Amino acid sequence: MRGEVLSFPGSDHFEKLKKDLQTADVFVDAIFGTGLNSEVKGLYREIIEHLNSLQKPIVAVDIPSGLDANTGKPLGTAIRLFSR
Repeated sequence: MRGEVLSFPGSDHFEKLKKDLQTADVFVDAIFGTGLNSEVKGLYREIIEHLNSLQKPIVAVDIPSGLDANTGKPLGTAIRLFSR
């Protein structure tokens, strides 16, 4: 398998990568772990919303980033696991 791990050190870098993300076939979500306990804001919210807008399959390593691990409710926004 050929894959690429992308990190976003800041919003400027993310803006440059948005077009590259459109060419991916699938995403692996490992943004947050199960310990998230506050609303997703800022750059992380922007990344999650952009990935959701691409309508591509997303596989979560543990649970979708942005979900409360105890309740399953979104903390502001969350990765949506897209299925066809």
